[in-house]
Amino acid sequence: MSTPENPSESKLRAALELLSDPDDTIASMALETIVNSGKAEPLLAIVQDDPDDNTRRRAHQLGAMLQQEHFLQEMVSLHEQAKLDILQAMNNIDLLYDTSSSQPYLEKLLAELRQGFKPHRRPPKLAEITRYMEKEGFYVPPLPWLAIDEYLLGDVLSGDGAGIPLVLAALCQFLGRAYGLEISIVTCNGFVGILSDDKLCILENGWECHPVTQDDEICKLNNQQALRIYLSTLLTSSIASWEIYDTHLFLHIFQKLYGLTENPLPYPFGSTTFDSNDITGDAK
Repeated sequence: MSTPENPSESKLRAALELLSDPDDTIASMALETIVNSGKAEPLLAIVQDDPDDNTRRRAHQLGAMLQQEHFLQEMVSLHEQAKLDILQAMNNIDLLYDTSSSQPYLEKLLAELRQGFKPHRRPPKLAEITRYMEKEGFYVPPLPWLAIDEYLLGDVLSGDGAGIPLVLAALCQFLGRAYGLEISIVTCNGFVGILSDDKLCILENGWECHPVTQDDEICKLNNQQALRIYLSTLLTSSIASWEIYDTHLFLHIFQKLYGLTENPLPYPFGSTTFDSNDITGDAK
């Protein structure tokens, strides 16, 4: 009498077979099952040279997904140790989102931004940095901020200069630190701004700096707080613009960083309607 097959092994075998399915929706759910099994790396070695074109293409996708998972785990580790700088987090999220991007490319863009800044003194004044950012064409676009290229570090640096306030604030902080000026990212009366030596710039209002007044209700953001705001706005914009892939990715990052065990959103933004116990069936 043959030994019954373990249900989890049966599910994985079915998932491997579905990698050849021409329907990308079904194949993507099979990929998710393989990644979540904890056995994706040995399974990748099995399917990457498969004679079926669809299976080989999905094997390439599986390799990219595994690379993302490893990268995200490093990000989570730094976050748990309170060592994840906000600009570094934005850098990492850019790489997680855009597989055509690369660390050397982002470092090159940041180096060009830093090298173009020629302060008159060290440390510079906050106004010198904001004037430089304005001269370079950086600006906060009108609401609503839905376009992904207003959030991604590489797109903001290489595009027309449009960026949400938090990204531009992180770039100002980067420039300040490069030349010895500590800049705090803050909220002031509900708006994101930058603060240094009692001088304040509210980025939605342009690049002018002014002294802090008694009416300014200022809250300095640490890296963890800034990251929560960044991810929250990314997630909100992806839902509002009906970008399902983006929503899944940003919520997945949220889950990993903050220990959420379940996706709380409804289909199609939350978990798929695919029943992992019936992997050979059609998507509902």
